[in-house]
Amino acid sequence: MCRTCRRRPHLAGGDGYAAVAAAEAQGDELIAEAVRAGWMSIWETVHLSLGADAERTAGFFACGMLGNTLTAIGLPRVP
Repeated sequence: MCRTCRRRPHLAGGDGYAAVAAAEAQGDELIAEAVRAGWMSIWETVHLSLGADAERTAGFFACGMLGNTLTAIGLPRVP
């Protein structure tokens, strides 16, 4: 794992795509490679746990990403 990712473990999560884009824009491939490798490891773990079914794996991550997005924008609003 690269030094930046060790100092900022949140980059391996939802902020990873932004870190990769920013690093690549500055010509730094090391962060991009580290984040991609981490993501592929997570994908493979989930994928195998779900019986190597690509549709179920994609659905699992899609639901998680939707949940994160809704939470980030404050939905659903609970009175």
